[in-house]
Amino acid sequence: QKLRVTYSCNGRTDRIDKEILELLKKSGCVFIGFGIESGSQEVIDKILKKGINLKRSKEVIVETEKQGIGTGAWFMIGIPGENEDQVRQTINFSQQLPASIIEINIATPWPDTGFYNISKKNGWLVSENFSEMNEKKSAFIESKFLSAKRTEELFKIFQSELIKKGWKPDKTNTR
Repeated sequence: QKLRVTYSCNGRTDRIDKEILELLKKSGCVFIGFGIESGSQEVIDKILKKGINLKRSKEVIVETEKQGIGTGAWFMIGIPGENEDQVRQTINFSQQLPASIIEINIATPWPDTGFYNISKKNGWLVSENFSEMNEKKSAFIESKFLSAKRTEELFKIFQSELIKKGWKPDKTNTR
């Protein structure tokens, strides 16, 4: 059957190549969201241990867009162990990408997750008022490198830098 189905998906920049992109396009893929998380290679390697390379991530986004597939680049700030300079590297890196969408969030230790358990164990939680958790507005953890207040300030700086470049913030979850 020649069904005309379109879909979107998430992917990893370390697991995709031109051949896979061509197959995705042929099968109806119209959008891929890539969780890059940080624009600091040091944060990716030493803290997140994600196994991706920023140079390769940029190449994949360029190639995906060339294939006619829209792209999303997902970032977060306030990762325990991340410092202000590394957040600024993330802001700068995000602006170099030709992604269709850039999503930014504050690292949030949602209840009953591994991240929450690690945050509680290490004393990073600044509040356990879960009804107030909002990754678009509030920081609920702080480390010796970034206070919750400074993370929130850097989030606003990140937003304003992207807005200057024409980015439109997601306002669906900013209560």
